[in-house]
Amino acid sequence: MDEVNEAELPSTWQGDVWNFSTQEYLVIDDFESYTNDSPKRVFQAWIDGVGFSPDEFFPQGNKGNGSGALVGYDPTLRPIMETEAIHGGKQSMPLYYDNTASAYSETTRTFDSPQNWTQHGIKGLTLWFYGDPANAAQQMYVKIDNAKILYDGEAANLKMPVWQMWYVDLTGKSVSSVTSVSIGFDKLGGIGGGGKVLIDDLWLYPRDREQITPKDPGTAGLQLQYQFEGNANDSSGKANTGTLQGGATFAAGKSGQALSLDGVDDFVNVSKPAALNFEANFTWAAWIKTTGDGTIIARGPATGNWIQGGKALFVINGILRFDVGWVGNTSSAMKVNDGEWHHVALATTFQTSGVNDSALMYIDGRQVQARSDWDVNKFPEAGLAVKIGFASPDFPTPKPWFNGLIDDVRIYDRALPAEEVAGLAGKTLPFDKSF
Repeated sequence: MDEVNEAELPSTWQGDVWNFSTQEYLVIDDFESYTNDSPKRVFQAWIDGVGFSPDEFFPQGNKGNGSGALVGYDPTLRPIMETEAIHGGKQSMPLYYDNTASAYSETTRTFDSPQNWTQHGIKGLTLWFYGDPANAAQQMYVKIDNAKILYDGEAANLKMPVWQMWYVDLTGKSVSSVTSVSIGFDKLGGIGGGGKVLIDDLWLYPRDREQITPKDPGTAGLQLQYQFEGNANDSSGKANTGTLQGGATFAAGKSGQALSLDGVDDFVNVSKPAALNFEANFTWAAWIKTTGDGTIIARGPATGNWIQGGKALFVINGILRFDVGWVGNTSSAMKVNDGEWHHVALATTFQTSGVNDSALMYIDGRQVQARSDWDVNKFPEAGLAVKIGFASPDFPTPKPWFNGLIDDVRIYDRALPAEEVAGLAGKTLPFDKSF
């Protein structure tokens, strides 16, 4: 910043450069301050159905709100907060709900003094939640003071073990003097149920809501599709018929039948399909169900050792990973080896320079990882095979063969946008795009 005085010579004195930054959001609760000890136990701030006992800090204790909600883990047995599955920081809040005997489940935080959520151009409240496949689908909601706002996404999202953002539009709502905020669950269709979600990062944003609307990708650019209805025939119309190897069989799938692989020597080989050179934009997608590891889709030599330039989408230690022939890789944080059906997809975009190629990874229709600082096309090699369920014996993972079920494998010669990946994953309702 320069100092100016036009009455003197020189009239300007050069000063230091000042850097300014503005905060992108305001924190309502990031769940980082809670500990195992009173008075900072999470259920002493977020009042649930059972409340808490009196102690030196809270002589009256709290009887709770009588609902089916319970927050935090038992602090006598383990850390009260979740420390492994987190969206930001080092911990998130476990929230159990049970509407089998209760009419609803709700936890509420009351602020020490009213908060003005109209300042700084605030437009929306966001919260992040993480589900579990065992959860019963219920109607999630938030309450700002006594105004209830229903979650407008799919109730099945509560079953997804991945962090999802919910944007609550504050336009037109009375939020100039907010005294409390609640998170709760009502019965869905009059039917109760229970489960656990993790909650993290309640933030206020001066941004408009952005949503992804699922869309059917159709057949544009579709080069290969295996529905595995008792065979490895190609449904794309490109005649890329696969050959069953080992003892590959079929079982009940996500839809109809699926390819069943034993993790020992089973896979499907597609010998050198000319249109599938993967040296341009492409998308791989499939439904998988496994409790193990192994390769889902690979592009490499039909026989012999793995090479630089080969590409593979696989599961290792339960997480999804994309590898570019010892040149680089990208991995998700979400595990997919829980014995449930998951839709996995990888969309890549190539740059003419050959660097800064992008690889976007999706699980169950949501982007979980992105990388754009590498050369996906490095060390290309023509004439390679496509393999479903196997890479090669020396592939850089302990288990090159897939153990489980694979269904509806699709390969496109274009990078599908997020809307079309969501459509492939069976999503029907719009959902919030993460900021």
